[in-house]
Amino acid sequence: MDLILAVLLLVVFLLLALEVRVQLSTAYRAGKKYPGPKAFPLLGNAHNLLFNDQQQTFQLPRTWAKQYGDTYRILVRGLLNLNAIRANDVEPLLSSPKLIDKGLIYTLLHNFLGIGLLNSTGPKWQHRRRILTPAFHFNILPSFLLTFQEESRRLIAQLGQFADKGTPVALQPVATKFTLNTICGK
Repeated sequence: MDLILAVLLLVVFLLLALEVRVQLSTAYRAGKKYPGPKAFPLLGNAHNLLFNDQQQTFQLPRTWAKQYGDTYRILVRGLLNLNAIRANDVEPLLSSPKLIDKGLIYTLLHNFLGIGLLNSTGPKWQHRRRILTPAFHFNILPSFLLTFQEESRRLIAQLGQFADKGTPVALQPVATKFTLNTICGK
């Protein structure tokens, strides 16, 4: 009985330590500046997401956007999610040379992709970004316009076939093919 009580107290202590760590984090303090649904200790907003069917889960962000405005926050398992609908709200974050640290998922990609522009940070990211930026200059993009238009028409035609028949379609392979055709040419 004493062992069970000790383990239970240890678990409670670790959960409280995790909650204190979350609340002291920079992301959490920054996220508190944005409106959002009430977050409970330890759970955050997980209680809002549990036990929903697909339609409810799909509608939830739209409901929150109406209720809290164009930019709102949710907190799940200590991770802050800032949902921004207008580009103006995220422009300072995306254009900042300092706010480029990547999340955990990117570190998992290191073995698979290596450390390149996608998952590097700091001076390495800035150097590689500086090299790549001219390739995406506005004067270069119009030369690809015909390819974009042609591949978009093909995508619409392909999806139209499914829509006309009323059959469901797995979008991932369709989107992958569209992306590769657009980037590499057919």
